[in-house]
Amino acid sequence: MSQPTQEEINEMSTLAVIIDSEVVDIITASDRFVAILLSNPKFVDITNKKDNEGHIIVRLGATYNEDNDTFTNETISIDNVWKKQMANLERVSSPSKTLGPA
Repeated sequence: MSQPTQEEINEMSTLAVIIDSEVVDIITASDRFVAILLSNPKFVDITNKKDNEGHIIVRLGATYNEDNDTFTNETISIDNVWKKQMANLERVSSPSKTLGPA
């Protein structure tokens, strides 16, 4: 594993993990992951959510149903998401189109 670049180091944050008022661990992670951890996420053990070959079946973007502890994996095309975002941006920023009464 290679050493992180200075740019990557600059984009890192450090968290203290506190349980019952005691620091139990210190984590250094990317700013993105720190933001996820600080957003009060729900953690679910997916160790046993595997296919017949032993691969974890839960994917990023899946929807979790807490009532029956199941995940719905939906295939998301990043290209389609990007195209939709760009179309929305064009619609909002285009001077030839209005968003409401003129």
